[in-house]
Amino acid sequence: MRNSIFAPSVWTMNKCDSTLARVKSVRATDGGAHLILVIESGEGENMLRETLTLCTARLARRPLVGEIDEEMLAYYRYESEVAKALQTGLRAISYSYGSAVQIKRKLRDKGFSAKVAEEVMGELESRGLFSEAEAAVREAERCLAKLWGDIRIQLHLQSKGYSNEAYGAAYLRMLEEDGVERCRRLLQKRRITALPTDKKEAGKMIAMLMRYGYNSVEIRRAFEKEE
Repeated sequence: MRNSIFAPSVWTMNKCDSTLARVKSVRATDGGAHLILVIESGEGENMLRETLTLCTARLARRPLVGEIDEEMLAYYRYESEVAKALQTGLRAISYSYGSAVQIKRKLRDKGFSAKVAEEVMGELESRGLFSEAEAAVREAERCLAKLWGDIRIQLHLQSKGYSNEAYGAAYLRMLEEDGVERCRRLLQKRRITALPTDKKEAGKMIAMLMRYGYNSVEIRRAFEKEE
C-alpha cells in the first residue's frame, strides 16, 4: 500500500534551532511536475551545494527559499531519491512488463533502498501507471504466442514473483485458450504430423512437448486431430 506523503507536521518551513542548511533557489520544471532545489549546507571549505529534484505532487507545500533544519533537509533528500527512482521505474515498465517484485529488484540493483523501492511501487500503482494484474496477463499472452503449454506458463509466472491476484488474472486469460489446439499448432510449426512408431523416438517427442508445458492428455488429443 502507498505510504503517506511523508511530510509530518513537525517538518515545517519555519526556522529551527538546529538550522544547518539553506534553500538558495526553487524553480519548476517539466511543466511544474518537478521542482529543482539548490541547497547549501555547512560553512567555508566544508560547504556542500546540492541540486535536488522533487515530484511536486508528493509535496504537502511548495518549498521556500530560506533556512531549513536537519529533518527538512533529510526529507528533501529522500524525496529526491524517490523522484529519481520513479523515473527509473517508469523506464523499466515502458521497456517490458514485469511483476512488482521484479521492478523493486531492478530499483535495488540501481542502488535505491528497499524503502524507496516500495514507495515507488505505491506511486506507480496509485497513479494508474502500473497494474501487476495487467502485467501478468501480458506476460501470459507472450507465452501463449510462443505456443507454450499451461504448465510451463504457470511455472514461468510463479518464477517472476507475481502476486496471487495477478497470477489469477493471468490464469483466467489462459483459460480462454484451447491447450489442445495450441499443442497442435506447435506440432504444425515443427512439421510433426504423427507420433513416431519407434517407442524411443516417440518418448523423446513426448518429452519435448511436455517441456513445452503440455500434459499427456493434450498431447494425445493433439496428435489425434493431426491424424
